Amino acid sequence: MLKELIKFWKQCKLDKQPFAHPDDLPVLHQKTGKFIETRNFDTYIAGERFGHSEDERLHLSLRPVPYLGNLAKAKIFILLLNPGLAYSDYWAESKSKEFRKRLDDNLRQSFVGIEFPFFKLDPEFCWCSGFVWWEKKLHEVIRCIAKEKFNDKYLDAMHDLSTKLACLELVPYHSSSFGSHSLLKNLPSVKMVKKFVQESLVPDAKAGKVTLIVTRQAKEWGFSDNMKKTKNLVIYKGGHTRGASLSPESDGGKAILRHYGIG
Repeated sequence: MLKELIKFWKQCKLDKQPFAHPDDLPVLHQKTGKFIETRNFDTYIAGERFGHSEDERLHLSLRPVPYLGNLAKAKIFILLLNPGLAYSDYWAESKSKEFRKRLDDNLRQSFVGIEFPFFKLDPEFCWCSGFVWWEKKLHEVIRCIAKEKFNDKYLDAMHDLSTKLACLELVPYHSSSFGSHSLLKNLPSVKMVKKFVQESLVPDAKAGKVTLIVTRQAKEWGFSDNMKKTKNLVIYKGGHTRGASLSPESDGGKAILRHYGIG
């Protein structure tokens, strides 16, 4: 199933906009006004809706991010809703060739010579919004791992976690806020990632092979309210989904630390 998911996303052309899977485009075009295309950082900040944090449109001028990390080798998987949007996202993809290459390599799941497979934990990109978001969310967990396993060396712990961590987005396209809930039933890319989760990751989590942390939209991911949780399957519910803490005291944080034999 993993090969099927990667093969699916290799069909996505990255040489010109819009950056979307070809199977998704017909559905997206039916939803008039639900997506935006702009050329680069300069046209983005000059747009009339620049700064509108409530804008729910999907940004197809940015590369899709259906997943992060080395899916073949990861042991900890976090399920999210969709990539957010920060001003630096357009700047990074417009101005940084290295950043674009890492996004492309990640989409193709090509990691030859890559030291930080989960590249949003790579200090070389500490200036990008994704690094800021993930490092803040995982900071205390990484500190615990550093203290217990790496002689208190934060960078070593961050590097190790980047080789074990992956995340999957239900919808792979960026937006300031998410309001396109009808797409959850119609986008082929959504169906593909859900299939991978239910047919590959859920059985692996139940068998104790991986840790699966469902932080957003559990029902849309295919998890029922009465689904039995295990120490390797963590499902956030109710108010815990908003913000979805991964601190050492949270269910997700505890699950990550258990993978390291901590706690």
